Amino acid sequence: MVRPETEVQVPLQVRRAAQLLWLLVALMAVRTILTIGVYDVYRGNVALAFVTLVMLGGLLGLCALGVPRGQRWAQIVGVMFASVTALGGVSSLLNPSTGAFAVLGLVGAMVSLAAICFLCSRSANVFFRHRGR
Repeated sequence: MVRPETEVQVPLQVRRAAQLLWLLVALMAVRTILTIGVYDVYRGNVALAFVTLVMLGGLLGLCALGVPRGQRWAQIVGVMFASVTALGGVSSLLNPSTGAFAVLGLVGAMVSLAAICFLCSRSANVFFRHRGR
């Protein structure tokens, strides 16, 4: 149990970053559901979307759990995978198969960039430096 005198308040930027990482996981789930609905004929896209959801979404979910706890690895991995998600969102804008995927890509890229900004903010870095392992 953590003693009250050593307890550190989680900065607002860190809490927002964790919420945005959860939002990215939700957006990935929506994208997977849309992929299953649109590409039901071609199973390769469905399998790729599902694997991406499980792997990337799972890692982002773990990061979203670790970020408010001050785990430094969660900050680093969260920034890395949010960057990959932002790049994926931008690439879906360049070659959208439907309007829904373009919108999801744009929203995902914006959420990813916001999460990266929150995770790299000064107060977040101080928090992770103080708490991180």
